[in-house]
Amino acid sequence: MGKTGYNSLEVGDLVIYAPYFEGEGAWVMSGDLGIALEVKTIDNVQIVRVKWLNPEMEENDMAADVLVKLENKDENK
Repeated sequence: MGKTGYNSLEVGDLVIYAPYFEGEGAWVMSGDLGIALEVKTIDNVQIVRVKWLNPEMEENDMAADVLVKLENKDENK
C-alpha cells in the first residue's frame, strides 16, 4: 500500500483510519470510520480534522497518509 490516492481528501469524505508499514513484514491496519470536517495543508502535508462515528472518540487532526477515503462503487460507473 503506497501513498497513491492520499492527500486528495475533501470535507465530507467518509474515511477509515488505516495506518500501514511498507518495509519487510509489511502490514495494514483497519480502524475506525469518520467524516472529514476540515482539510488543510501544512508544509506539504495534508492534515484532516476527523469526526469519528464512534461516540466515545473525540474529533482530532490526522495526517492524510493514515486515512483512506471510502468510495461508493456505484458513483464510479
